[in-house]
Amino acid sequence: MRSSVLLVVIASIVSVSVCELYHRSFPHQKVVFTHVKDANSSRNKSVRWNAYEQLSAPDAFVNAAEVSSQAVVHIETQARSSGGSYDGFGYGDPYRSNKEPRGSGVVISQDGYIVTNSHVVQGEGDIEVKLHDGRSYVVKRDNVKLDTDTDLALLKINAKELPTLKIGDSNDVKVGEWVLAVGNPFNLSSTVTAGIVSAKGRDLGMLQGEHPIESFIQTDAAVNPGNSGGALVNTNGELIGINTAIATRSGTFSGYSFAIPINIASKVINDLKEKGVVDRGFIGANISDVDARIKMEMGLPDMTGVHIDYTFPNGASDKAGLKKGDVIIELHGLEVNSIPQLDERLFEFSPGDKINVTYIRGGKQFHTEMTVLNSSGDSGPTMSMEQELLEKLGAEFEELTYSELDQLGLRNGVRVKSVRKGSPMSRTSSIRAGYIIKKANNRAIKKVRDFYDELLNTSSGEGIMLEGVYPDQRTPIFHAFSLPKAED
Repeated sequence: MRSSVLLVVIASIVSVSVCELYHRSFPHQKVVFTHVKDANSSRNKSVRWNAYEQLSAPDAFVNAAEVSSQAVVHIETQARSSGGSYDGFGYGDPYRSNKEPRGSGVVISQDGYIVTNSHVVQGEGDIEVKLHDGRSYVVKRDNVKLDTDTDLALLKINAKELPTLKIGDSNDVKVGEWVLAVGNPFNLSSTVTAGIVSAKGRDLGMLQGEHPIESFIQTDAAVNPGNSGGALVNTNGELIGINTAIATRSGTFSGYSFAIPINIASKVINDLKEKGVVDRGFIGANISDVDARIKMEMGLPDMTGVHIDYTFPNGASDKAGLKKGDVIIELHGLEVNSIPQLDERLFEFSPGDKINVTYIRGGKQFHTEMTVLNSSGDSGPTMSMEQELLEKLGAEFEELTYSELDQLGLRNGVRVKSVRKGSPMSRTSSIRAGYIIKKANNRAIKKVRDFYDELLNTSSGEGIMLEGVYPDQRTPIFHAFSLPKAED
């Protein structure tokens, strides 16, 4: 009898211990009891349901998914291209149809502004945006603004009172926290997947802009072709990133996905909306991540921070008193442990802004104030490519649509939109508005960017030979003009 009682007591203790261990291991779960009716009795009895219900993540997923799905749109383009292009999720079909699903976008204002990836909407032709409720809008190219340095684009549709997402703070995102990816993979609208943040500040070397910036949030939420431009949200339903790419050999999800932090996206959105160009600041220095060699040579306690290899004369770092060998560890109160992290922190500021910098020199910690400068080395606002051309030449240029090129029997060309009287271009050439530039210094011109790059490769005072046509004259017409000298 005593043995039986002792066994029952031991079994009870073990049972309680196992349950306590389970609850300590899974603090957000609870045992669920339900009332069922015994078939052999008229009384209800409590029966233990052999299942567990999470109290936090699943409930939060439902709310976050419902809110975010309504603000994520489906984007289709009518672009044609003659070669394969990187779409962020592998290399796409080099011959696109006239209307092809491309990706996703996120409504960021009730009056119709939408953010997506620039690789989703690059090309020619109109863009079709389909809302969660089935409504469809056509976006003209005039209402599309791109920033290839960050692979972001801003669209505008003629709509009001649209559902939007609350903007979060990507600086507050923690490795290990739950996130949702919302988009339209494989043309499947409003698809939601869940995962955790695997890492921050990832640099993939993927973007092709003039000054590309990569500081991706890495997650294991499943995303696939079509998710580009969609939302990465936290369990509060806040937008913390724009899904952009996956690391894969097959072209489909293999366990890692990457999103642009919303703090970077917010800066791009605001600048494109207000100025048409991203007003980006630079510190005027060559930098490198702190490795074991630098740590040993500099006598650093660990490998945190960013090492200054060289400061440009009269650059932002030089003017702030920073020198070769200094290690930046904080930027405006936030830790800096890598180049991508420094780029992300710095990107939030514009030329002319003053920021606090904490750095190590000779084993001691110092503080200084730095005025962020633009790519030209001054504190003025950054000019767009079009603004620079207008200031430099006194002329405006525009790209032709595929239909316009077809009507003119041309394969490429950029049109001169206007020429200011007395401008450098009008003084040295008889060129007039309407002229279509096919070649500049024997280089084929397909985009305004091509013409802009050719100007950058030509020294001031040197001449440029243009080959092109006027719409009413199909015979080739040549124009030559000189770039204004530096003192001009």
